[in-house]
Amino acid sequence: MDLQISRINALYASGEETVVSLLTKVLANVDSYADKAVFISRVAHNDVLKRAAELDALPPEKRGRLYGVPFAVKDNIEAAGLPTTKGLATPQPIAQRNAPVVQRALDEGAVLIGKTNLDQFATGLVGVRSPYGAPRCVFDDHMVSGGSSSGSGVAVGAHLVSFAFGTDTAGSGRVPAGFNNVVGVKPTKGILSATGVFPANRSQDCVSVFALSVTDGDLVRQISQGVDPEDPYSRSAHQVALPLGKLRIGIPNSSSIEFFGDKEAEREFDRACEALRTQGHDIVPFNFDPFAQTARLLYETAWVSERTHALQPWLNGAEDELHPTTLKIVGGGLQYSAVDAFDAIYKAAAAKQKLASVWDNFDVMLLPTTPTFFSVAELEEEPIKRNSQLGYYTNFVNLLDLAALAIPAGFRADKLPSGVTLVAPAFTDCDLARIGAEFHAYLSPVSGRDKIKIDTSQCIPQCPESFLDIVVVGAHLEGMSLNKGLTSRGAVFVSAEKTAREYRFYVLSDEKRPALVYEPGFDGPGIDCEIWRIPKVNIGDFLTTIDPPLGLGSVKLSTGVFRNGFIAEYQAIKGAKDITEFGGWRSFKSAEVVS
Repeated sequence: MDLQISRINALYASGEETVVSLLTKVLANVDSYADKAVFISRVAHNDVLKRAAELDALPPEKRGRLYGVPFAVKDNIEAAGLPTTKGLATPQPIAQRNAPVVQRALDEGAVLIGKTNLDQFATGLVGVRSPYGAPRCVFDDHMVSGGSSSGSGVAVGAHLVSFAFGTDTAGSGRVPAGFNNVVGVKPTKGILSATGVFPANRSQDCVSVFALSVTDGDLVRQISQGVDPEDPYSRSAHQVALPLGKLRIGIPNSSSIEFFGDKEAEREFDRACEALRTQGHDIVPFNFDPFAQTARLLYETAWVSERTHALQPWLNGAEDELHPTTLKIVGGGLQYSAVDAFDAIYKAAAAKQKLASVWDNFDVMLLPTTPTFFSVAELEEEPIKRNSQLGYYTNFVNLLDLAALAIPAGFRADKLPSGVTLVAPAFTDCDLARIGAEFHAYLSPVSGRDKIKIDTSQCIPQCPESFLDIVVVGAHLEGMSLNKGLTSRGAVFVSAEKTAREYRFYVLSDEKRPALVYEPGFDGPGIDCEIWRIPKVNIGDFLTTIDPPLGLGSVKLSTGVFRNGFIAEYQAIKGAKDITEFGGWRSFKSAEVVS
């Protein structure tokens, strides 16, 4: 069953399905799915259908953006009326309220199906450390599903729900996405509330989203985000722009890329890189070793003590409730001192500062989501070592405060899925989704076990509320002397345009700046200009660089559309030379050089 949100919307709009009829089919699919380890607890059928009937009764104008969309929640996130087991076999209290992310989804009309399995206490990238069984990869039940959000990844990959919430501290929202051929959205830390989430590493935890398409995943991300005063790590989701069009894509160079001998994984990643190169993007190899070293901090230093902190009640007399591997990992945190903890914190901060400069060389990273695939049997042979190998490309992301997006990228010769992950600076979530949607559609436009064709007609919103488009006509043009004033503030080029014909163009007496002046009734050639998109949070700082008689105002383009842009006070033309005939600043400066 195709459970993409756009497909569900179309079924409801056409009358082909009601919420009750669709959810009846969803429940039947969940009931009949062979892998019984996907869900730990379920919402009662009657309650699901009661909720569906209530939604059917709503008038169209009161239907939310997730109207009648089935979803699941990882069982370390609170959902009212269901226990939050965290992967413990012993009875746990019933949650009295929904975590904010769950409540936001419900408020938009989504329908909760149940709570999904996980590596106990969200510790692991494998999906086998649970007393409720180990969900298996949807393509081969001998292979691990990935973790720790194992049930959430499988529930979406098996087409049981449209989306599922997971968590991601070290890669738990990305590895199951890669192993089950779905999208995994790992947002910037703090933009989705972690209230109601049992912590792993509290300072590094993120709520993540699994979905069949980037469009669906990003919609849920945008609905779910918001500042939460109850969450001490909550942050406002102001957006940072990434370039439009041609990208510089950083990939690990030949000396630092690692597949642990998996030639199939290596071939598929090379194919993805070459495919993007043929699309016109620049592939920029870089040394990944410092990122791999940072990744090791999470489990090989006192950072692991943050996990120990959360599990203190189980390390003081209830150790028998813990999975043996979980106990070994979190118990290891007891060996570290407060001095060790600060040492680990300082190392992560130093790495973040040092590695920030890599973004001068490329716009996004493209990484294998995992370097290899393991069977359950292989994992049991060396559970900690092989778990660590799966985190080679994931464990550093939150420590360095980055955003990430895992997408399907094709299939290996052994029929297992191949996934890649895009990584970019914090708060680039919106543009990262736009890029990820394009790459998913180009590399492998299918999703899940049934390889359903993703809906590419739905575009990713550009988050215009976080940006301002500015028309520039002079030295701020691309490649010119003041352009860095835009790019250093996160601005990106959008398009080359012309103004309406009613503008005259002057060079000021300092001969360094032009002045664009509107003259009603004038019929000129129109002036060449560019549109640059700048984060609104940087507008105030940018304005301080603009000296009179110039300023920002409304500029009419040749299309008749008005945009904010550089204009001049009328008094600016006193003593200024009219250069309208040149049609733009570049042409004028070129003519100056020739003369």
